[in-house]
Amino acid sequence: MVREPRPGLVMREVPALEAWEKPHCGVTAAQRERIESPEFYALVQEHVTRRYLAWKKSAGP
Repeated sequence: MVREPRPGLVMREVPALEAWEKPHCGVTAAQRERIESPEFYALVQEHVTRRYLAWKKSAGP
């Protein structure tokens, strides 16, 4: 979930690791390890923010 409570302050909410348990059943151990890393969550948050800001810019005022 992404929200912007005030201009320039983008808040992101990524589901907890436990919520990803079912989707994990089809991945390898190495993939699971990468997904469970803090770096993965940081990357997801960065991309979500970028996409939100691009969407907001294209939607206009």
